Amino acid sequence: MPYTRENLANLYNITSEDVDHTLLACNLPLEQPEYSDEEIEECFKVIRSYFDEGKVESYETAMNLLKQELSSQGQPETNDKGKKPVKGKKTPSPMTLSQILAIASEQVGNRISLIKAGQLLEACGLSEREDDSYPDEAVACFLEACDMHMRLGKPLAEVAVHFDVPVDSHSEVVDLLEQMSGNQIEELKASLIQAKQQQNQQFIEAFHRMTIQKLRQKAESGELQAELQQEWSTRPMGNGFNLLAQVEARMENQKRLPGS
Repeated sequence: MPYTRENLANLYNITSEDVDHTLLACNLPLEQPEYSDEEIEECFKVIRSYFDEGKVESYETAMNLLKQELSSQGQPETNDKGKKPVKGKKTPSPMTLSQILAIASEQVGNRISLIKAGQLLEACGLSEREDDSYPDEAVACFLEACDMHMRLGKPLAEVAVHFDVPVDSHSEVVDLLEQMSGNQIEELKASLIQAKQQQNQQFIEAFHRMTIQKLRQKAESGELQAELQQEWSTRPMGNGFNLLAQVEARMENQKRLPGS
C-alpha cells in the first residue's frame, strides 16, 4: 500500500524530521505525496534498520552504506543453467542540492542557507549545476567542506586551500568580516575613518612642504625674479614704482623662508 510521511512516522515511531532525513538519504523527494511499497521496503526500511541495529550514527553514513550495498547488488547475476539474470536493485541517481543541504544541515547541527551553500561549493572547487544533480564525489567534497567550516569553524579560505582551490584577497577579507562581531566591525570602521583623516592631513602637509621647496628653488635660481620682472613689464607704467617695491619685498621674504 502507498505510504504517506505521516504513516511512516507512526509506523517507525520516529519524528517527522527523521522521516524527512530518511527519505532524503534514500534520494526520495519530500514533495512526493505518497511512497510505494518498493521504495519503503528497499530503501526507507533499510536506512531505519541501520540506526536500529547501531550500524550508523548519522544519515550521511547511512546513505553511503546503502549506496555500497546497492552497488554490490547492481550487477545482474546468471546461474549455471542459463536462467534469466536476477534483477538487482537500482543504483540511486545523483543527489540534488536540496537533498545535500538537508543531510549536511543534520550533520553539522545547523541549517545551511543557499548563500552559504554557494560559498561552500566555491570553496571546495564546485559550482551550482544547471541540472541540479551532483555525483557522489561532489557530495563527499561538499559534506567535508561543511564539516570543516560549520562544525570545526575553519575559515572558508582555509577550506579552499584544503581542496587546492586558489583564494583571492577579496574572499579572505569577506571571510574575515563574516567572523567579526558587530562591535568589532564598528571599531574597524572608526579606525578606517581615523586613518583616512590622518592620511588627508599628511597629504596637506606634504603639499605645503613641496610648495615652499618649489618657491625656494625658484628664488635661488633667479627664476622667480625673472617671472616677477616679466609681470612688472606688462603692467602700466604708472604702477611701476609700486610694483618694483612689491617685487623687492617679495624677494626679501623669499630669502627669509625657513631653510634658506
